[in-house]
Amino acid sequence: MSFEEFVAWLARELRAGMIEELQVADLVAQRTLFDKDRAMIEREFGMRVAGYVANELRSGPTVRELLRHAQEEFPGRMLYFEPIGYRAFS
Repeated sequence: MSFEEFVAWLARELRAGMIEELQVADLVAQRTLFDKDRAMIEREFGMRVAGYVANELRSGPTVRELLRHAQEEFPGRMLYFEPIGYRAFS
């Protein structure tokens, strides 16, 4: 999903009351950091799930592990992540 598609999706979710404005801003900020570092992330985190939470890069072997650590370390913060080198949801 392109950055523009991501922002449009978040805007729809906001209008539907599924997400709050501060959460949207947090996710956009985390996605921006991810996109800025995408080449390095793809090079260094193959076959892992990587993402940004609270402006910090984190990775894990699975989505579940990444989410668990992000919640423990940064409760209440939004996490933007992507599987690197494989399709985690197919």
